[in-house]
Amino acid sequence: MAQRRDQIKDDDHEIQLFHATIWGDQKRLKGLLAQRMLEANDSRNVEDQHRETLASTIVEALQTSNRLVQGEAPTFRGTHIAGNAVYTATANMLAASEDLIGEYERLDGIMRELRDEHADAHTSTWKRDVEVTDKQPRIHARAALRSVRNFLAAADEDGKHEVGDKDEDVAMEGLKPIKRSYELLKSREYADGQGDTDG
Repeated sequence: MAQRRDQIKDDDHEIQLFHATIWGDQKRLKGLLAQRMLEANDSRNVEDQHRETLASTIVEALQTSNRLVQGEAPTFRGTHIAGNAVYTATANMLAASEDLIGEYERLDGIMRELRDEHADAHTSTWKRDVEVTDKQPRIHARAALRSVRNFLAAADEDGKHEVGDKDEDVAMEGLKPIKRSYELLKSREYADGQGDTDG
């Protein structure tokens, strides 16, 4: 019995050590995770700053530093660039490019207006076609149902026939009464949903 108690105490001690190890590992892993998250945020911030710096450098490099000011020749202070033939040709090319971009934007605006004007016409035609196509199966289904009912002796008790339907979209003219038989009457009851009353 004493040996059993010692074994239980040893087991309890091992369990406590095991729990302590788990808690220590969890704490260490949580610390590592928090550190990794901070490093990831820092690296994202560094990448964002690098992108912003690169973008601003590119924009600054592509901007023309001297634009024509009311007929004055563009010059860089302290240089003789304006007198260089290559600079003049480049300035002319930039001016022509700006004119070309302006013309493109004008044409794009015209095309956008035309597209917007005609978009409504195409949309309404398409919607109308969809509505007509959607009605067709319903019309044909009602006509088929009427034909089946007439075939299954759908005559009223007075001997009158149903002509057309509530929507009056298809008239069933010229149909003659069919001689009723037990099978036809049962089929009609089944078609009308009353076939469950069989004994």
